[in-house]
Amino acid sequence: MIMVGVPDSPFAMGFWLGVTGLFASIYHPVGISWLSRVFIHTGTALEINCAFGALGASLGTILPGITLNNFSWRAA
Repeated sequence: MIMVGVPDSPFAMGFWLGVTGLFASIYHPVGISWLSRVFIHTGTALEINCAFGALGASLGTILPGITLNNFSWRAA
């Protein structure tokens, strides 16, 4: 994430956002196994995790794109 904050070109920012997404994507599968072990109401916990996981994944790509389009790559 530090590298996302200090890019010198739009390509570098896109590259580092992609690297961040690649490494951050491991959370969802690991989180599902943790939820199924810890919570009593597993179904509810998995439902909430999946809903917010999908929301976070979609907003994590859409919001920077909107910011890039409307402002600049440095604003994103």
